[in-house]
Amino acid sequence: MNLGDASLDVAGGLLLDRGGQPVALRAQSMKVLLQLARRPGEVVTRNDLLDGAWSEVHVTDDSLTQCVSEIRQVIGDQGHRVLQTVPKRGIG
Repeated sequence: MNLGDASLDVAGGLLLDRGGQPVALRAQSMKVLLQLARRPGEVVTRNDLLDGAWSEVHVTDDSLTQCVSEIRQVIGDQGHRVLQTVPKRGIG
């Protein structure tokens, strides 16, 4: 799956740069990215993303915001074209 400056191997859970080299991403950020990738074209609610990435721990929305920011930075999505925040709904 192509994501801006990177590609995601959903089955293998790997994010690769354009040269095919693995890109470092924090574990929680990868969990968020994989959840979004498994639901292409859908808006995934913040609660669904929080539950999927932090199922056993209570965290604030700030944790999710940091993950989305890290993902955007790594894939070169400064224009928010790959990951779009939909106010009051989630991320799609």
